Amino acid sequence: MGKNNKNSDLKLNKNILCESILKINNNVELSEWYSLDENELEIKVESNIGIKKDDPATAKLLLGVKIFDEEYIEKDKPFYCFVEMEFYFRDDEGEYTEDSPVAAKFSLNMVSIAYPYIRAHISTLSAISGIEQIHIPTINVYNTLTNDED
Repeated sequence: MGKNNKNSDLKLNKNILCESILKINNNVELSEWYSLDENELEIKVESNIGIKKDDPATAKLLLGVKIFDEEYIEKDKPFYCFVEMEFYFRDDEGEYTEDSPVAAKFSLNMVSIAYPYIRAHISTLSAISGIEQIHIPTINVYNTLTNDED
């Protein structure tokens, strides 16, 4: 390990499902919609990270994934989906201050850890809802979030 590397014990302590919406457009068959080359899922990922007051080693990530939007029927989209979850992280190994909290160092890692939970939820939700199972792609968290900042 290099001189500037510090140990980390970043842990996901818990996650909470805040909101889960899946609305299906019965006028659009999902498998037929998918079969058209020009059709792609319209996925938006949003994240907000905060630190616990007086505890810079603890952070909360609010992660939301939206597929299409509330006007899905008017736009002839097969469904609308929105999932939002809270994720609570802590690192007991690193040394953090209010000026340099755990979130500043590991925000991308936190999103990378949390995103698969939402992917799995969407996949399961769609599978038990009577439509073709929805598989949203994995993302390169670094590229996705740094491009959103531009």
